[in-house]
Amino acid sequence: MGKADKSEKQFMACRDVFAETVNVLLYGGKGILREESLQPAPTESIYIGRDGEQHSQFRDFGMYDIMTDAGVVRAVYLEENQGRVDRKMPLREAGYQGASYRSQYRQGKSQGVYPVISMVLNWGRKPWNGARSIRELVEYPVPEEAEDYLDKNTIHVFDMRHLNNIPFMKKEGGRKMCDLLDEMVEKGMRKGVKAGRREGRREGIVQGIKALIMTCRELGVSFEETANKVRNRFQLTEKETRKHMELYW
Repeated sequence: MGKADKSEKQFMACRDVFAETVNVLLYGGKGILREESLQPAPTESIYIGRDGEQHSQFRDFGMYDIMTDAGVVRAVYLEENQGRVDRKMPLREAGYQGASYRSQYRQGKSQGVYPVISMVLNWGRKPWNGARSIRELVEYPVPEEAEDYLDKNTIHVFDMRHLNNIPFMKKEGGRKMCDLLDEMVEKGMRKGVKAGRREGRREGIVQGIKALIMTCRELGVSFEETANKVRNRFQLTEKETRKHMELYW
C-alpha cells in the first residue's frame, strides 16, 4: 500500500468524515448517515483461489450503519480508495460485495438482510476511464438470448478531484466540494494528533504533520503550498518544515 492510500484511509477512518463523505456523495448533502450510528466493519474476507486453497482479500474500509436502539445493522458501506484506474475493478468489487452478503447467510433471525452499499473513490488526477461493470469486461461474444441472464454488477466511482463540476456539490455561498475535502483533511489531521498524544505530545505532532502532508499531496496541493500549511499550522522553522516535507512528500 502506497503512502497516499494510507493517508486517505487515515482520514476516511474517522467516523465523522466517513459519514459526511457518504452524505455528500450518495445523499446529496442530506444528513442521512449519522456519525454516532457507525461502527467499523471487517476488512478481511476469504475466497477460494485457482489452487483450491483459501486466500484472504482485504478491502480498504467499511462501516456498519447500526440502529443503536435495537442493535441491528441497517446497512454496510464499503469504500475503496484508488490512486489509479484498475481496469478489472468490477471483479474486485463483486468479490467484496459477495463476501459481505455471504456473511449474512447464517445470521440469526433477529438480524434481517441488509444492503451492501459500495463506493470507489478515485483520487487520481485523471477521471476514471476503466470498466464500471462486469458486462464491459466480457471479451467473448454472448448470444442475444443470454443477455438477460448476465450479471449486471456495476461499480459506483466518484472522481474526487473533479466533483466541483457536479451541481449538488455546490452549497449556498459558493461552497464547493474542494472546501469540504479541505475540512476532511483538517479533521483527519486533528484525529491523528489526538491519537498520537496518547503516546506523547511529540508523537502526536509528528502524526498530525504526516497526515497533513500526505493528504495534501494526494489531493493535488502543490509542494510549496503544503509546506506553508505545515509551517503555519505547527509553527515550525523553515528547516524543520523542510525536514518533514522530505520525509513524507
